[in-house]
Amino acid sequence: MKKLSIFMQKLMGALTASVVFLTVLSNAGYAQGDGPRAYFPTPDGMKTIAGYGLFVSGNTVFDSGVINRNADLDMNIGVAQYTQSFAIGDRLAGAFAIVPFGDVTGSISGPFAGLKGDSNGFGDVILGGIVALRGVPALTQQDYAAFNPNLSVGVLAKITLPTGSYSQSKAINLGSNRWAAQFGVPVVYYFGNSFLDPKLTVLEVSPSVTFYSKNSSAFGGGTISQKPLYQVEAHLSHNITRAMFLSVDGLWINGGETSNNGVSNDDKQSSFSLGASIGLNLSRSTSIKVSYGQVVNRNSNGADGDMVRIILSKSF
Repeated sequence: MKKLSIFMQKLMGALTASVVFLTVLSNAGYAQGDGPRAYFPTPDGMKTIAGYGLFVSGNTVFDSGVINRNADLDMNIGVAQYTQSFAIGDRLAGAFAIVPFGDVTGSISGPFAGLKGDSNGFGDVILGGIVALRGVPALTQQDYAAFNPNLSVGVLAKITLPTGSYSQSKAINLGSNRWAAQFGVPVVYYFGNSFLDPKLTVLEVSPSVTFYSKNSSAFGGGTISQKPLYQVEAHLSHNITRAMFLSVDGLWINGGETSNNGVSNDDKQSSFSLGASIGLNLSRSTSIKVSYGQVVNRNSNGADGDMVRIILSKSF
């Protein structure tokens, strides 16, 4: 019994490295998107509460999907998130809810020369889920420690609700005043003997597409519509120790051309971002992840700027 108790203590300490971070702020995340190991498998039934700060400078309002080439914006965003893992049949699944809040300030030049503005309060709520189609079954804590992962393929869905602070009289808003739906297929390969391997290396490639409803109360009047936005997010992470991993992060975005009252704005986006992340275990149930990212290549309509993200997560 004493040996079993010691084993379970070590197991729970190691599980901290596998907490689901689910940082689902793709458009605001620039170089990371959802972030490395955002959908790392956990034992069936695990719950996670996360709080994080996102500090962004660039040309797009928080998670809006719309780029303004003449904008110079600064955003300070906090996020509260709850995640629950569960089983669907014998497949591992997870559901999450995200509530962002904070402020955005800045200016817009060009046609709106000298225009300044700010917005604060709550952002658009995000609800979503992921299901492992192959590679990772629903696992108990005991089975989790012994499972040998290889290739994993999942399906991801996120819905963004138009709940954030928005005013038609403002050029800069924290909310987007429209619905959005993102669908992705995260593909992950684990190089290691188990999820708890202290030398585990993880390669993640996650293509996705986001669809947007119309904003019929756009600034200046009229209706703004947007074509789908495509992206491919990739991460290569490696465990330095059982309690720490490092990651190189990348994000490619393309599409998302907008129209005003049916007239194209000829503003198709294209951008490529790079970044790095570090994840640390602070205790058996608490972890922190810090990421930095920057746009390194773009067309004239693409995202620009950089980002710092800090995530504190507790599992139970």
